[in-house]
Amino acid sequence: MISIPSDANIITTLHSFAQNKKSGYERESAALGFQSLAHILGPSSAPLLLPSLPVLYDLYMDKGDVVRLAATAATKNILKLFPPESTGLVFRALEDVLEKGKWKSKVGALDGMKSFASTSKEAVASELGATLPKVEAAMHDTKAEVSSH
Repeated sequence: MISIPSDANIITTLHSFAQNKKSGYERESAALGFQSLAHILGPSSAPLLLPSLPVLYDLYMDKGDVVRLAATAATKNILKLFPPESTGLVFRALEDVLEKGKWKSKVGALDGMKSFASTSKEAVASELGATLPKVEAAMHDTKAEVSSH
């Protein structure tokens, strides 16, 4: 009998760690885990990691500097995995953060979108019609930091 490899609930465990309100160590470890997965597994892991972006962007609001830095590194590494052809897919995930996230998460999502502008100009241009209304709504957030991005 052939054994099918299991994911050992790695993503689920990292999500649990990221959402642990009592342990900054676990929240930081979750972000570092996602960063490592992106780095080690490479572009083939992009579809697997995409649904975890909102969890990582939530960590942008963490009180701990190390948690915020780890979350920033993880999101940047995950976003680098996506080719220009997947810009629309990534933008839909980031738009979800723009709609539901808190202000630092929104700033992070806007920065994520901005990172595609230099490498995927044509793909970003074709997405502007769908994306701009959501970006505009995020810009009206009460925090000046969101509006300045």
